[in-house]
Amino acid sequence: MLQYLKNSATKSVIELSLAKDGLKAFHADIIGLNTTWTNLQTINLEHNSIGAEGATILSRNTTWTNLQNLNLGSNSIGAEGVLSVSNNITWATIQTLDLGCNLIDDKGAASLSENTTWTNLQTLILNYNKISDEGATELSRNTTWTNLETLNLGGKKIHDEGAASLKKNQKWLKDIKIDYLCIR
Repeated sequence: MLQYLKNSATKSVIELSLAKDGLKAFHADIIGLNTTWTNLQTINLEHNSIGAEGATILSRNTTWTNLQNLNLGSNSIGAEGVLSVSNNITWATIQTLDLGCNLIDDKGAASLSENTTWTNLQTLILNYNKISDEGATELSRNTTWTNLETLNLGGKKIHDEGAASLKKNQKWLKDIKIDYLCIR
């Protein structure tokens, strides 16, 4: 299947779902090097093992200009991988980004908060990472994500200080999910 993907010249690929397929950074390399999927809108690679290296490789792709949904949840990408993802300037149409369960810490949250490309981002999933009040405060400083409606930070690391920063600075947010609590 991956050999086919590597050599596929079709532009008609709209969705790529390879969740729970045991993918490693090597496989992300094959996927990330594709330059023909100009219509790609959804990538689901959740529950694999691409790590920071795989996230970095995928982030270098400049072909996926129509990407709307990216699910890299449970891939252990950490702060290094999220830095690469947040630096991608091609994915301006991204609407949903799932980075849950990825060992992302406050440094990674700070990297995300510096993104100025994702003006269409509506849902950001960061649950079950290592983000604390400090990281939540960093995320609250982003002024680009004015379409962000849902931010999921569940995972027992964020308390009143972080939640208050988000609510105060991200007025357009409709839902902030922290541990099973919803702030509306």
